Amino acid sequence: NYDYLNKLTVNRLYNNEIGDEGMKRYAKCGFLNQITKLYLWNNEIWDEGIKSFTKCEFLYQSTELHVGNNEIEDEEMKSYAKCEFLNQLTKPYPCNNEIGSKGIKNLAKYDFLNRLDTLI
Repeated sequence: NYDYLNKLTVNRLYNNEIGDEGMKRYAKCGFLNQITKLYLWNNEIWDEGIKSFTKCEFLYQSTELHVGNNEIEDEEMKSYAKCEFLNQLTKPYPCNNEIGSKGIKNLAKYDFLNRLDTLI
């Protein structure tokens, strides 16, 4: 029984070599609906992992999402920026990825930037 996981508000999964398949499985977890801060930096999250992750309904309360030091590229930033479940996000922390000017332009196309107080 995993009922106690519904009470988690912070989930630190950094330095775990989580890849795309791991993110796909994590994204399907239905018991993480109280998470406000999620630390995923320094893993191996690539294209498919970030795409599946941005479909996680449990992210709707997240205010901080640390995805730095993965392999996120320009196109994935579009998925990230238009994620409908990140309405409360104020600190995305996408630093140390493969994001170039196209990725920044993808971010700028959406209302995403209007609600941020930090972008690192």
